[in-house]
Amino acid sequence: MDFPNITYLDGKIVKIKSLEVNIGIDYQNEFTSFITFDSEIIYLVINQYPLRDDFSYDKFNKIMNKAILNCKEISRDLRTSYEYWTGWNFEIRSYKKCTKGERAIYIFEQNKRLKVNFMETSNKRSNEYFKILGNSSPVNNLVFMRPKNKNE
Repeated sequence: MDFPNITYLDGKIVKIKSLEVNIGIDYQNEFTSFITFDSEIIYLVINQYPLRDDFSYDKFNKIMNKAILNCKEISRDLRTSYEYWTGWNFEIRSYKKCTKGERAIYIFEQNKRLKVNFMETSNKRSNEYFKILGNSSPVNNLVFMRPKNKNE
């Protein structure tokens, strides 16, 4: 099961297709970058603020680091520099217009979340994240089982 990748951007509801991941490394003055199409990373970026409300700051960072490390587009060399990472940021690289049906479902789900927030009942974004993660293939969650990156 893929993670949802629809969000509000520049006045429109769109589907995010790719991100540029920029990783800071301790002894370098520049960020090291790569492009990803990974649905988990896109989901975490879109929902980082509600997820940070659900998790501690450190817990969210560990989840994001794990997702980046498991991403198939990251080079082996960059993956091995993990302990020197000082942080990361993301830029949306490509997106497309949603269909009318996707837009309607997104609006419905967001309105439902808004009502839940106003009623102050617990329907946390983290529950959605773990449910989707639990339904995904366990093979997708193993760093060292991934095929070798062609760029390596």
